[in-house]
Amino acid sequence: MTMLKTFWDVVDELDRDPKPVEEPNPLLGPRDLQRLWHDMGLVDIRFEPLVIDMPFASFDDYWQPFSHGQGPAGMYVAQASPAMRVDIARELRRRFSISNPLAPFTLTARAWAIRGTKKAAGESQTPTRT
Repeated sequence: MTMLKTFWDVVDELDRDPKPVEEPNPLLGPRDLQRLWHDMGLVDIRFEPLVIDMPFASFDDYWQPFSHGQGPAGMYVAQASPAMRVDIARELRRRFSISNPLAPFTLTARAWAIRGTKKAAGESQTPTRT
């Protein structure tokens, strides 16, 4: 998700002394998900990206959940110094090419739809060769 990935990229760049927060994104993509589903005994695993546009009325519309402490990113912002919050917001506006913080803008969000089939009892997890 551009919204969160960009936030954490900015934090990684700006914060020389990161605060401990919950892992921002433990399942990054299809490989991690496939491994998880495979380890749970699923086969014939298939993925499909679900992509949506996320319109924001302004930069404040985007920033508000962070500034209210929602989720791991919001918890990070709540623990950050006022100066760090300003720096993060400034860098996010730059990366999103927002010259007018009152203007609307749109980001793209992606999630993965995943499906798999549970193996039948006694079925081998790895194909056998004859």
